[in-house]
Amino acid sequence: MALIDMIPPNLEWRVYKGDSSTLTLIVKDENNELVDLTPWTFTGHVKKSPKDLEPEFILAVVGTSEGIISVTVEDSHSLYPQMYFDIQGTHTEDNVVKTFVKGQILAEEDVTNNGN
Repeated sequence: MALIDMIPPNLEWRVYKGDSSTLTLIVKDENNELVDLTPWTFTGHVKKSPKDLEPEFILAVVGTSEGIISVTVEDSHSLYPQMYFDIQGTHTEDNVVKTFVKGQILAEEDVTNNGN
């Protein structure tokens, strides 16, 4: 029996609180060619639990014509030790919705700015 897996890849993103943190994803097609992501709009949500109705905050997400998705945590101080996120794109021409990646953000306490 063939398996069709539509579940997005899962990753663990480790962040050091107080530091700027950007995750860079490279998107390629079945021919290993970079995908033009300019016809996509992206959003990224971070929640304490995947079942929460509302996100704790929204990630800054940008897609480029060179197949790059940049995801930035703008305020790493607000992260709890373990949170959940996903990056979802909507194709602007045909409204296809695709979750490109999902996972956990693990935030380690900062020594220098501890709580500031």
